[in-house]
Amino acid sequence: MTAKSGTDISLIPCEPFHIAYLTHAPGSNAYLPPAEISYSVKSGSSNGIIIADVTVGELRVYADLIDSFGLVDEAVALYAENGEIADVIGGNMAQKLKSELWKLPTTCRKIVELGIGLSRMTPTGIIGIDESIAGTCHFGIGNGSGNDAPIHLDVVVNDFSIL
Repeated sequence: MTAKSGTDISLIPCEPFHIAYLTHAPGSNAYLPPAEISYSVKSGSSNGIIIADVTVGELRVYADLIDSFGLVDEAVALYAENGEIADVIGGNMAQKLKSELWKLPTTCRKIVELGIGLSRMTPTGIIGIDESIAGTCHFGIGNGSGNDAPIHLDVVVNDFSIL
């Protein structure tokens, strides 16, 4: 994948998955209409750079909110080596993200998801909306793809291409 922002990453996507569009229990989530196509990422397959230029999601450890980053004020560069975030470079947001991620177990730095947005919306800084915008993709880090981590953090990239 590449993007005008400078994103240039290779990875191996697995079978697509979706979030349920029906709810079967009080308090369950349902998303209408379908907002994204998501793929788990083969463990260890991500190499390159992700430049988050739209939104960095909320960082929660289990239910505890550490930071609700939001709209990117300066590009956040995440360097991936063998499926793991090896470095984070950029302005204040990037520095804070790196500081918080490096306090957590290394499982929290695994790239586990690739999502492609399908909805026509405008960035808000709310990750559940911004990761669903047509023309964007997002990368999930932490919990997923068989990786048991106490976080799942998404970062959103605009104007991407799949090679």
